Amino acid sequence: MVLKMEKLEQQLKKIIEIDNDLKKRIQNEEFFSDIEQFKEFMHKVKQFRKIKLEIQKQFLHHNTIKLKDNILRKILQDISSGKDFYADIVVKILYKELSKDNDDQLCEQEIWDLSFESLFSWFGPREYIEGLIEIGVVAINTKIPKILSDYLEDARKCYAFQQYNAVNALARVILEIAIRDICIRKKLIQEINDPKEFYKKYPPKTLIRLVANGDLKSKIEDLYYDRLSPLIHGFRSFSSKKVSIELKDTMQLIEKLYEYNNINT
Repeated sequence: MVLKMEKLEQQLKKIIEIDNDLKKRIQNEEFFSDIEQFKEFMHKVKQFRKIKLEIQKQFLHHNTIKLKDNILRKILQDISSGKDFYADIVVKILYKELSKDNDDQLCEQEIWDLSFESLFSWFGPREYIEGLIEIGVVAINTKIPKILSDYLEDARKCYAFQQYNAVNALARVILEIAIRDICIRKKLIQEINDPKEFYKKYPPKTLIRLVANGDLKSKIEDLYYDRLSPLIHGFRSFSSKKVSIELKDTMQLIEKLYEYNNINT
């Protein structure tokens, strides 16, 4: 499905507008001054969440979304990462009896309709669609290599199919490809096609040191060596959705790496 970028940008701008309006109303305690104010406030909440869900539906068809505008890209990253906006917080407070996992779910008819576009017959459409929406996308300001996009899509689908060990294995591959791509594009290393030769000259710790420092470098090393590598070497396994943390962290670190290294072409 072709991404309609102009429509997405308009939706993100509306998200910012409504979120700022809700923030103002909450801070000024306007929303409960009378019944009409409260109705208007709740209409804004409903409008926000409808637009947000429309944006999240794009996660079914795209693993990466390129946005030049820094503000809009940050909002998309927040939506993808699962950050709560004011409308989400209001709904959780008003309907606290609903579990957190069900706050942003598609209705039954939407699940049914979307399932025909994505999978339908041989795996539960609800789990698949909700998995893709939950894990989100990479929102960056540049084009990524096809091999990175392919592995990212595989990881997202493995998560949706609940193949959690495969998710983490792919997450480390994704991180390596992104770091290598940045190094090559910045001409920090030579392009070497032979894998043995490449890793002999440029081990992971060397590549990480070339693309990051400080807190960002520490986060990459923690994810790569302490959380992802033990699974690759068979020292741990995953059997629950806790694995989403590793994949989400990988995707968010990729966003930060490309921005930190000013890769925007």
